[in-house]
Amino acid sequence: MFYRNVEGLGLDLFFEPGFGMDAFTPEDIVAAQTDPAVFGLKLRREPGRHRLYGRAHAHLRQSYFNSLPKDDRTVTLVKKLQHFQLIPHLLQFLSIKGPLELIDAIDIGMGHAVYKLDVVTPSCLASVVVKSQETQNQSFFCQLLHKWGLPSYRTRHVWQPAHQWQLSQYLSGAPLQTDLAARPLAPWLVRALGQQAAWGDVFGRGDRHPENYVVSQDKLYPVDVTYLFWPDNDTWSHKYISGGLYEINALVMSPTHFDTCLALFFQAYESSLMALAQRRQDLQHRIIAYYGAKDAHTLSKVAFIRDRLKSPRDYFIAQRQRYLTALDVYFERLPYKHKLAHLAQHNPGLMAKKPLLKMYALADADRPSAFFLAEDQESDIFSEIDRLFRAHTPHENVPDYHAFRDALALELAS
Repeated sequence: MFYRNVEGLGLDLFFEPGFGMDAFTPEDIVAAQTDPAVFGLKLRREPGRHRLYGRAHAHLRQSYFNSLPKDDRTVTLVKKLQHFQLIPHLLQFLSIKGPLELIDAIDIGMGHAVYKLDVVTPSCLASVVVKSQETQNQSFFCQLLHKWGLPSYRTRHVWQPAHQWQLSQYLSGAPLQTDLAARPLAPWLVRALGQQAAWGDVFGRGDRHPENYVVSQDKLYPVDVTYLFWPDNDTWSHKYISGGLYEINALVMSPTHFDTCLALFFQAYESSLMALAQRRQDLQHRIIAYYGAKDAHTLSKVAFIRDRLKSPRDYFIAQRQRYLTALDVYFERLPYKHKLAHLAQHNPGLMAKKPLLKMYALADADRPSAFFLAEDQESDIFSEIDRLFRAHTPHENVPDYHAFRDALALELAS
């Protein structure tokens, strides 16, 4: 049994039974560490309840694997790879003829296990990412990016009767969120964010939060491309932007040049959208060629693209309005994020009695997000935060975001 109580069970990060987000049990951890049939530890969240996790939850989950000695990690991973018959696929992906020589393995996933493997190849030490993935969309998306000269990477979908997997080249660099905190927001990155936003909207890519982008050598790479052609994706984009989790939200990191960044973002968005519209026939052929015999919904995918590109100028105007309206909601929420963070820091006992507020305090800590999916929760959390803040910290100053909102008002009026 490998289980080491390095950080305990992190009970302070979780909630009472019935809330929908439960703590790990020792049995969960031991099974993930010792049972080859368990690919890895995952957060215990009840589906459909909009229970969100934060970086602290991800770090705790990762730690039960990453805190093991390196030899234990590699032995454990090799057994899992053997159980799921992934070693032949890895050897082929890495162009290795001999046995797999695994030097190290760490878990880099957020809500569930995603492993970075360091493997000896004939020419060098290579790093590859292995994850369970239920769609083949990432391979398709990366092929298109590569075709049109945009930052891409090697990735391969592995289909098995009982499981599906994604093998990918590991990208050295930093998640977008880390890069934004480390240095000023550069014009090239603003343009790349606008470009990826356009591609994400046209292809219905969901879950485009900052952890699903990597910045490497001044290039922006989309990772974890699970959801494409997602029904009602534009509505979900509004939700994500309102919650501070999409490409345009990164512009808040440049408060003194926000209006300039906003204009540059939409220039890149429109330019990318028009370029895709010019290639819509080729895109449709590529969708049919890639998904045709494998997917019963190929024609709906073609229709999805056609609908967005049939009148690209109108679509751009509608999306620009959607983005700006949602961004205004985000700026309206940010003062509440400050209030809640202050309450959580100075009144931790109060948070224990307010599970929904505790959830958001943890989910939004050290992230740009602000109350993602608050509109779908069971209570009005903003009124409650105001009431508690007045009662407990009436003299605390709260930052305002009037300058951002004024810039948005000008954009909306133009």
